[in-house]
Amino acid sequence: MAWATTAEGQEYPQQAEMLASLKKEVVRAFTVPKVQQLDPELRAVAEKIGADQVKRIENQLPGWLLEEKLALNDTTSQKARLAYTAVAARVLNELAYWHIEPGDAAYERATIELIKTSPAACKIGELPRTADFARRIARIQAMPPAQRAAALEAEARLLERWGKPHAEPLPWPETPARQQIVDAVARIPDGKRPLTPLPPVLAWLLLSEGRPYDDLPPEVNCHAQRWWLVESLAQGVAPATVLNAFRYGTLVTATVRFGRAFDPPAGEAPEERADGRPAFPGLASRYGVSGVTKVRRTFDASGKPVRATVSARKITVPGIRGMRPIAFEDTFDKGTLKGGLNPAMGAVTGVPLPPEIKLVWGKTYEPEGTPAKAAGEASQ
Repeated sequence: MAWATTAEGQEYPQQAEMLASLKKEVVRAFTVPKVQQLDPELRAVAEKIGADQVKRIENQLPGWLLEEKLALNDTTSQKARLAYTAVAARVLNELAYWHIEPGDAAYERATIELIKTSPAACKIGELPRTADFARRIARIQAMPPAQRAAALEAEARLLERWGKPHAEPLPWPETPARQQIVDAVARIPDGKRPLTPLPPVLAWLLLSEGRPYDDLPPEVNCHAQRWWLVESLAQGVAPATVLNAFRYGTLVTATVRFGRAFDPPAGEAPEERADGRPAFPGLASRYGVSGVTKVRRTFDASGKPVRATVSARKITVPGIRGMRPIAFEDTFDKGTLKGGLNPAMGAVTGVPLPPEIKLVWGKTYEPEGTPAKAAGEASQ
């Protein structure tokens, strides 16, 4: 309410349209589609939780817009687009925190048991990438009826954290589950079989077909992450650690959500500059993302990089303050890994290539407030 009082006379001329557009995206995220098959009682409770969440966010959005207007020192309302994009980034980041943050102990136990035992934990079907809440409800539908009420209450409590200070979330796994899956599958032809049998669909795609892991459809990726969760537990890894890895492995970041939507059509722009450095992602230009990533790499006997892993990220996004920009932290991962495998990166004549290099990703803004594309700059 304090924001509403303060905001009088400081709204953008197009404030109503901006709020309507933001609300549309929020409604899309928290709607339970009619085509989704749910028990009637579960549907009724889920729709009530979703509607309450939309109202909660709707009440916060005007204050968030004003906060960005003040942060931009926008006395002439010439930076409305930047303010809108900053608030949109904040919404995406709250969605990411909701995905990563753990619930209470009972919710965590029920969630990990469901992922271990039920393929329904990955049942995405026709649900779009934007159906964040619907996918969570699909998992609750797969739980035993006796657990559903408690799980729904836990979901409601998690959503109440929206827009409030968050506890520091667990970090990205040092070696992502995706990489561990790729490594484990690569060892199978040498007779080093995992403790948990590889599901047939993964054996076919990754072994028989040789499909790159990054080309797997989202639902298949989820099943791969399920398999690795079970395998990790069999290896004695702590449940909280494997559940965190699963959540990051299935996280719908802005990169996953938008794909190449903000990049030029394939073939119209190179993925790297003439000097071999990675090109700046269109997503980063759209949202003003900048920062530093580090890549750790290993080499073959000839000194050529053969493996690259993102070892650190420090990312900044307008609109996201006082919390990690989890939704955007992987924005530069693709370019970072590509740069790590480039023998020219960090090369100094007569000196072995460094095992870790740093890439600095910068941004600039044109006077009108439109983010201008920049290029990733790399240094050791």
